[in-house]
Amino acid sequence: MGKKKLDRVKIGIVLGLSVILVLIIAQNTAPIPGRFLWFTGEVSAVVLLILSSTVGFILGLFVALFTRREDVPRREERRRQASGPASGPRDR
Repeated sequence: MGKKKLDRVKIGIVLGLSVILVLIIAQNTAPIPGRFLWFTGEVSAVVLLILSSTVGFILGLFVALFTRREDVPRREERRRQASGPASGPRDR
């Protein structure tokens, strides 16, 4: 699968999940009782869903950023090993 096709698939998945998330949020507007540590009260389900979605997105972004940094040097090293020794003026 080419890089452009893979990018389109990723964009499609993100758009699909975003539409599903918007539909779920739009259908859950009733207030629900909420309790966090010693705080109690009624919270709109919309606020709770948006907050949890935002926190999940940020955590996923951090994971993607940190794993990508560690993975890039390994890919470059594999490319160098696969291409074999460099043929330069010294090798003649």
